[in-house]
Amino acid sequence: MQDATVQRLDRTDVAIGRAKSILSAHGYRTDERTVMFIGFVSQAIEDHESMSLLCRSDRFGSAFKLARSTFDCLYRGVWLGSCATDDQIKSYIASDKFPVKMTQMAQDIDRHYSSAGSDEDFSWTSRLVSGRPFPVTNTQGCYR
Repeated sequence: MQDATVQRLDRTDVAIGRAKSILSAHGYRTDERTVMFIGFVSQAIEDHESMSLLCRSDRFGSAFKLARSTFDCLYRGVWLGSCATDDQIKSYIASDKFPVKMTQMAQDIDRHYSSAGSDEDFSWTSRLVSGRPFPVTNTQGCYR
């Protein structure tokens, strides 16, 4: 494995470690929305850690397969935490069927986190890449 790849994995592992420390340092509400958000984010972190271990063992194909799961977990967690209505959350819990498609989730998330009239890009994807926070704040969902 190239030194640059190892260095990038090391930096990523440090970032994930910091995220885990931040998440574990706080108490959280036990409402369904928050529990679902934390569950999906925790799963994404575990998937990411597994990807790092697999890459370090030269198992890139298996690591790549986890990328989709990581992506899905992040989107689903953020959508449930910030955009879903209480009824959508209850429906998901009851049926284990996600109430919207990924395209709709992405649109809802970007709309929820956009900053109209600002020169700065506050879309969710931009926040994720830049490391800017995206707090779980909405209790009524994106469908107001």
